[in-house]
Amino acid sequence: MGSDGTDVAVSRVETSDSPPAFARCDGLLVQVLPTDRPGDRPCDAAVAERHRPSYGDVLLVDLRQPQSIAVPPGAIHIVLQRALLGEIAACFRAGRINPLDALTDAYGRRLSDDTIRDLALRASATLDRADRGATVFRNQLGRALAAHLLATYADSAEPARGGLAPWQLKRAQDRMRQALAQTLSLPTVAVACGLSPSHFARAFRCSTGISPHAWLVRQRLARAKDLMRAQDLSLADIALACGFADQSHFTRVFAREEAMSPGRWRRSIERDAAKP
Repeated sequence: MGSDGTDVAVSRVETSDSPPAFARCDGLLVQVLPTDRPGDRPCDAAVAERHRPSYGDVLLVDLRQPQSIAVPPGAIHIVLQRALLGEIAACFRAGRINPLDALTDAYGRRLSDDTIRDLALRASATLDRADRGATVFRNQLGRALAAHLLATYADSAEPARGGLAPWQLKRAQDRMRQALAQTLSLPTVAVACGLSPSHFARAFRCSTGISPHAWLVRQRLARAKDLMRAQDLSLADIALACGFADQSHFTRVFAREEAMSPGRWRRSIERDAAKP
């Protein structure tokens, strides 16, 4: 297991022999269970299985109460301290509500969230590195995760000044997710939100911290990773299925974001899957 920073701590469960214990702290645990693969789970899952988190699920846990959580090997844990959440929350609302309280309705729920999963996998991929760059990278991913959690699951959050209203942000992100394999114009999404393209672009960046195009690219890369994990498709087919012009375009964007080629990334996943 590894950890980093004071406001963001990332770790990966290597064995299920002794469940990790989390001491009480003013923070939030984001738990991402490993992605299910064929053969990982028995076909005759019993009734009790319904009460256990499914592989690939995301759970949010309030660490203001002591927690002891048994999880399968490979699970990723990210602890976000209240100080960080409060700093990010200031971008969304002017009130003084504790951001941990604002997320109450999401605690204990099984969430299916590709953005959380992708951020967790990116953070976990750097745990074997001890350099300062990896620590900074994980801290920045923690900030992005905090922003996503508060924007998506905090019921009391208000849109950032100049940002999108919650319904506009959801509609825009839904439209972009539905069109990952297509060419989607900014004006089309802006019109769906009742805004001009320039106003929409500014408001989207204010709400998410990145441009609509950068957000769309991240979703396309997350989809590409899912296809590389689950299907025996060529990189050329995956590129087209995820909205990239061709395999060369896909490779350039992937390498820029992940610091390795798609082929190398896929081989690393296959090696991990082959480990006993």
